[in-house]
Amino acid sequence: MSKKIKSAKADTKKRFHFSLLDDENGSIPSGNITFVMAFLIPVIILAALYYVRDIFPFGSNCYLRSDMYHQYAPFFSEFWHKIRSGESLTYSWDIGMGTNFTSLFAYYLASPANWLIALFPQRSMIEIMNAMIIVKLAAASVSFAYYIAKHFHTKSCSIALSEHFMHSPASLPHTAGILCGWTALF
Repeated sequence: MSKKIKSAKADTKKRFHFSLLDDENGSIPSGNITFVMAFLIPVIILAALYYVRDIFPFGSNCYLRSDMYHQYAPFFSEFWHKIRSGESLTYSWDIGMGTNFTSLFAYYLASPANWLIALFPQRSMIEIMNAMIIVKLAAASVSFAYYIAKHFHTKSCSIALSEHFMHSPASLPHTAGILCGWTALF
């Protein structure tokens, strides 16, 4: 076998390394499994919350109660209609007596994930929005895990427990990590 093929196989093995334990001490998750865990842990936590609070699909409640019905649902419904009919996203005559839809879009609807609502029937809007909350929080968790991996040049979950990270002044990344669920590993 040529040296190039052996080198390519060695590089492939290094890139696709999935390990449940840290290579150094064998106790803390590391490697690409960190990203899988960063996605699954918020999903599991939120699914448990949905179950306990009887939120769809485990019950008939929704996650955002008054805001969901009075703000988000009407705005998402109008957005769904505009996507499906190809109408302009700049103005809407269907909200109040007419309103600038660009500002609503920028504040409530600008997430690229929100475009997925067009794939589902409008009658399922509330249920889809409940599911999207879980997916968006899990994606935020993976994004933060990726940031930590790139910033600290490691894929080990132990970085969140390090002395510098826990006690640094104005530890915004740590706070963001707690809020998005990534540090729920610990």
